[in-house]
Amino acid sequence: VRGIVSVCDSVNYITEEDDLLEVFRLVKVLNSNFTNCIGGAGGAIAWNTADDLNVHNVTLTNNKANAGGAAVYIYEGRDVLFDNLTVRDNVGNDTGAFALLNIRDLKVNNTLFENNRADNAQGGAIYTSYADGTIYNSTFNDNTAALYGNALSVNYGNLNITSSRFDGKNQILLLRSVSTLKYNNITGEHTPDSKPDLDGENFVYFGDQANMPYGLYGAKG
Repeated sequence: VRGIVSVCDSVNYITEEDDLLEVFRLVKVLNSNFTNCIGGAGGAIAWNTADDLNVHNVTLTNNKANAGGAAVYIYEGRDVLFDNLTVRDNVGNDTGAFALLNIRDLKVNNTLFENNRADNAQGGAIYTSYADGTIYNSTFNDNTAALYGNALSVNYGNLNITSSRFDGKNQILLLRSVSTLKYNNITGEHTPDSKPDLDGENFVYFGDQANMPYGLYGAKG
């Protein structure tokens, strides 16, 4: 696993290595703060490949990226856990705070995403592409994106969202290519039941439905 920590005004972190700028085998980030970091893709931390990654009790504040992932960028990985994070006031020139690509078994738990911004694209808090996993017990508040998916933009993956809260202005949840025939709607097993996935779900729309480019998802609750 190769990780790069960008230059920051304030960094306090614990990992398996202690080289501040370029970190090899970065598999744990614990009890840490990343503030005012600036980078290309991944304003605070970027991984090309992240396997068995554990990020726990971390604060990412006021970080910026010239591309995607103002706080965190992952190009590919598996068994990635973000737990008990505060992600606030991060600004990406492309996508917002997190850009998570090509990940198997992604878990985001007990995390606050607040006032993050995607200035020129989608996914103010999180942008995923070909990522499978679960977001649970998390809160999304006042995140914004220039295009759509103020809180989340989920593209071509199977991402479950459980026991999470979406508040604030114009929170638009964009789910692209999740209405598939891969799952059983009752059991959740990876066996098709001839009905579109999410067919029985109810969604509450917090934002501007006119700007939901793929229409409404499932049934309106």
